[in-house]
Amino acid sequence: MNPRPFFIRLGPSRWWYVAGLALWVAGFVGLFGYGYTAKSQRDAAAVDLSRAAIDDTVTVQVADGGEYGVWLETIAGADRPDAVQRLIDAAPPRLIEVEVTTADGEPVLVGPAYGYDHRVTTGAAQLLGWSVGEMALAPGEYRVALADAERYAGDGVAGFAVGPLPPEPDGRAAVAGLVGPAAGLLVCLVTLILRQRATSRAARP
Repeated sequence: MNPRPFFIRLGPSRWWYVAGLALWVAGFVGLFGYGYTAKSQRDAAAVDLSRAAIDDTVTVQVADGGEYGVWLETIAGADRPDAVQRLIDAAPPRLIEVEVTTADGEPVLVGPAYGYDHRVTTGAAQLLGWSVGEMALAPGEYRVALADAERYAGDGVAGFAVGPLPPEPDGRAAVAGLVGPAAGLLVCLVTLILRQRATSRAARP
C-alpha cells in the first residue's frame, strides 16, 4: 500500500483570501475616490455662483439651458439662527420656498434639493452652501429670491447663491466601489467552502 503523501493540497490556495481582501480594499478606495472627486468638483464650481444677501434678488443670465441650484450660505464656524440650523439638520430634501421668475414675470417651478452642498472661500470668509432648491432653466434671464427671507436672516448667514449644478464625476469609480467589496467577499467565501470540503475529504479513511 502506498503511504499517504506528506503534503495534501486542501482546495484553493490561501492566496485567494489575499485576492478577496484586495478586491474589498480596492472597492472602498474607489468609493472614497468617487466621493472626494464629486466634493472637489462641487466646491470648485461654487466659486462662480451668483450671490446675494438673504433678502435680495439674484439675476441669472442663462446662456445654455440646464439644471440649476439654489444654496443658502452660512459662514463656517459662526453661530446660526435656529431656523437655519433646523433646516441644515433636516434630511434632504430641505423644504424652503424659492421664487424664480422669467424676465416677463412668469414663475418657474422649483423642485426639492437632494444634497449638492459645498464649501468655498470667497473674500475673507469661508462659506458653507446648503442646497435648498433645483430647477431646469432654458436660455434667458431669471430672477431668484427667497420667499420667506426674514425667517433665515441673522448672524452667521451670508446670503444665498444660484448657479448651474456641477456635473457628476465618472460613475465607473462608484460602480467599482460597490462591486469590489461584494466580489471580494464572494471570493473569500468560495475559497473557504472549497477548502473546508477538501479538508473533509482528506480526513476520510
